Amino acid sequence: MTLNPTLWVVILGLAISATGIFVCQSAANSYIGMVSGQGKATAAGLYVAFYYLGGSIGRSHRICLVGRGVAACVAMIVSIQFLTAGLALKFWRS
Repeated sequence: MTLNPTLWVVILGLAISATGIFVCQSAANSYIGMVSGQGKATAAGLYVAFYYLGGSIGRSHRICLVGRGVAACVAMIVSIQFLTAGLALKFWRS
């Protein structure tokens, strides 16, 4: 949606993305509390550390915008989402 030339479609895409981020953030925080057992503080600390580390690495999207355009940035974000989904499927415990 963010690659669409129509402004309202881009704004809608950004709003959906921002909403998804906040929903996933709260779901992840509550899930950590349910599955961590004894090490709740350690699990929460690791989650926050990786959250901010991922945000710092994700900051490199600006390089895509400057060097290769918005389509390259979207491709990078989608590939990171697939990587994250793959990791979640591999390590998810029922």
